[in-house]
Amino acid sequence: MKSFNPLDHPIIFSTPARLTRYSFWQEHIPFGMLLVQLLKPALLVELGTHYGDSYCAFCQAVKELSLPTRCYAVDNWQGDEHIPTYGSDVLTGLREHHDPRYADFSCLVQSDFDAARDNFADGTIDLLHLDGTHTYEAVKHDFQTWLPKLSRRGVVLFHDTNVLDRDYGVRQFFDEIKQSYPHFEFLHGYGLGILAVGPEQPETFLSLLKAGNEEQAVIKQLFFQLGQRLSQTPLLRQLLDDKKELESLKDRFKDHQLEIAGLNYEKDALQKQLVRREQAMSYTQSQLQLITGSNGFALLQKYWDVRNRLRQGKLFADKPVEETQAQADSVQNGSENSQLAELNQIAHSQLTVNEPIVVNLPEPALTSEMLEALNGGNLARLKRLSAPDLRLIAYYLPQFHPIPENDLWWGKGFTEWTNVPKARPNFAGHYQPHLPADLGYYDLRVPEVREHQAALAKEYGLHGFCYHHYWFGGRRLLERPLNEILQSGQPDFPFCICWANENWTRRWDGQEKEILMAQNHSEEDDRNFIRHLFPVFEDSRYIRVNGKPLLIVYRANILPEAVQTIERWREEARRAGLGELYLVAAQTFGIEDPRQYGFDAAVEFPPHNITADNLADQVNKLNKDFTGLVFDYTATANGMIYKAVPDYKVIRTVMPGWDNTPRRQNQSHIFINSSPAAYEYWLGKIVESTVNSCQGDERLVFINAWNEWGEGAHLEPDRLYGHQYLEATRKIVQAAQGIYQQ
Repeated sequence: MKSFNPLDHPIIFSTPARLTRYSFWQEHIPFGMLLVQLLKPALLVELGTHYGDSYCAFCQAVKELSLPTRCYAVDNWQGDEHIPTYGSDVLTGLREHHDPRYADFSCLVQSDFDAARDNFADGTIDLLHLDGTHTYEAVKHDFQTWLPKLSRRGVVLFHDTNVLDRDYGVRQFFDEIKQSYPHFEFLHGYGLGILAVGPEQPETFLSLLKAGNEEQAVIKQLFFQLGQRLSQTPLLRQLLDDKKELESLKDRFKDHQLEIAGLNYEKDALQKQLVRREQAMSYTQSQLQLITGSNGFALLQKYWDVRNRLRQGKLFADKPVEETQAQADSVQNGSENSQLAELNQIAHSQLTVNEPIVVNLPEPALTSEMLEALNGGNLARLKRLSAPDLRLIAYYLPQFHPIPENDLWWGKGFTEWTNVPKARPNFAGHYQPHLPADLGYYDLRVPEVREHQAALAKEYGLHGFCYHHYWFGGRRLLERPLNEILQSGQPDFPFCICWANENWTRRWDGQEKEILMAQNHSEEDDRNFIRHLFPVFEDSRYIRVNGKPLLIVYRANILPEAVQTIERWREEARRAGLGELYLVAAQTFGIEDPRQYGFDAAVEFPPHNITADNLADQVNKLNKDFTGLVFDYTATANGMIYKAVPDYKVIRTVMPGWDNTPRRQNQSHIFINSSPAAYEYWLGKIVESTVNSCQGDERLVFINAWNEWGEGAHLEPDRLYGHQYLEATRKIVQAAQGIYQQ
């Protein structure tokens, strides 16, 4: 039998007429159109159509090949347990595309699968695509009840054979049934299983099913590449639309620029005035608390009580106030004046407050006076270290521009900014919302924004950014900023990658509930993942450790075969001529020792893996529905600073604060008593420890984070603190590098 060559069939290069932003079937369209050509089905039926990208591809192939095929799409177009309920607009949009093109040979049937089954005679369907509810029971039921409808040339397609979570049972059922029939399977695009259930198959199709392992690998790689190309097409179209919209917005912006500038000036002036008044009130209240709580005030109260009783006894009744004061002043060595002088000295000795203290909160583990003294000692010690090779790297979130997936899941135009200004204080003294200052509510699609961020970070002592990177079995999300940075060469600022390898969920915490985008780990995915990063590693700006590209993995413990995965990455890098990799496991979700997963080092990731007391019962709640956790920032800092030193390599990390109220208003985790001074203390101690224990390229310190506004962890300026966190960063870096001047 002649070996199968996909290139003999040009239809695999056809451009699909329908590519929506929401379909997960797009990566299989080239093969789907090829399958229509190979089988030339007389009757084609799809069960589960949704947006219709797969079905319209089948119809397009029928039309281009001028086949006498009848096509039917069966769906209730309402959703199921794996696809949330949606409106009639989905079917309406599909009809607008479908009917003018394919209505003469194709029909969209709005019905349940079982109800529609009797409309098809037994032994008539040549190609059946099963893509309905994906539980094991549902897939098995659909296959068994529709099997009699298959012809002697019948072929069945199963989508999502490579989805292993969310109660998907396609994988399990396909593994069971494929033993009985010739079959073929693709793992990309969530997996596609092909089952030849009829005994009479075309010779060319049989040559595909009987291909050897090496030939199969080539075929799978080809269709993976073709599918990747198509999966990016909707995004490219969206980019063009966004570009046109941006140009229009720019024109409108010019018309209103003067008016906006005036309003912004007035708003900023009022905001600064409000902040100054709040600080003054906080300072005054703290002064009053210190005075009324001091020993001196207690003694002073006793003195005035005695004096008032003496006055009531007519001792001072006939003397004017001025005369009484003069008499008191004339007795320089009297016991009463000595006592008053002592009381005055005691009272005023406790009134030195260098920073406003947030009222109505539990007292910090380190007071402002203690922080001032400690920071002074930190600077003195750091100046003696002289470590010009110290590098500070801040984690960087790219979710500040809209993407189609977030539009679908959270609403049109969703970005990280959507929730930030909505946050409200949960208790007295709770600082929310955090509102941006210098950079405003920026959009990362604008190159000038990224350049301004890098310039600001560089000015205040940061060495680079660590971009969070999102890869799901070949599908990338939020990739535009990094892609444009690579393509343009700007900004000229070092960077590395942290693969956020957890599922995307509606809970914002990676737990296995309400999954929006799942990880699909496999040997093939391991190799595809590391290969797609090779151009990133080769960029001259990419951060290296001892010549090795630095790659961080957020959750090493959910890699099914972590040690094997790491070895595959190293093998692929060597084969590509990149040499060795420096692989780092983030200490999240209980991960400690990186060696058990095959990594070279660990990196701290506060607030993960901390131990701290919950102070939620000590705050005065403003939000009666608040059930979250409250921790003391300074106590956390000390816990991280003085924790036991492990026998493996670990990169230290500091966070400027943490408060995810914008994401989880009522169940948020909040660290109170954070401040620029407290952050400077933590950073100074970690830098000192790092410089003393590490050499050369391993003198790394991470900061979580540059711009996690939804989690209250940002060095970027806000309207309350301005540049104070950045100033603290620069002070510590310059002191350690031997260039700081008071």
